[in-house]
Amino acid sequence: MKNRTRLLAYQQELTERLRASASAPIATSLLGVQVADDGWLIDLRDAGEILSPPPLVPTPLTRPWLLGMANVRSAFFGIVDFARFCGHDPTPITAQSRVVLGGSKLGLPFGLLVSCILGLKRPEQLERRSGQVDGVPWIVAEYRDVAGQPWKRLDMAGLALHAEFRHAAL
Repeated sequence: MKNRTRLLAYQQELTERLRASASAPIATSLLGVQVADDGWLIDLRDAGEILSPPPLVPTPLTRPWLLGMANVRSAFFGIVDFARFCGHDPTPITAQSRVVLGGSKLGLPFGLLVSCILGLKRPEQLERRSGQVDGVPWIVAEYRDVAGQPWKRLDMAGLALHAEFRHAAL
């Protein structure tokens, strides 16, 4: 009888903890990446996978920022040099370069070539900067971290749906 009472108490406690976790806000982690000299933040829920730059099949008659197509586990992704798309010099491919996959949920699978991964950031570690965002639709917000470094938060869906991004053909 004593064991049964403990089991019931344990089950009730477990039920309460499950209810509390279901109603708790979801903690968002942001992936920090470097693009040219800029720090960017990508919501981890929007980043499908992070990988070293894969072999590319060139895509003729496309804008210079579309580097080519990559086959990643039998799925084709258009690989975009995000720095070049943003108007910077081309990203040199080094040992630290990475491709952040995204867009599969939107039906436009793409990968963004970034200079390097800077680690995970928690929103509570960042201070949102007031004022107007650059007027770029895929920048959700701008922040500063405790060290004073500026960050831009990337909206992967906004980028994927932007007309210029969707029409890479010349």
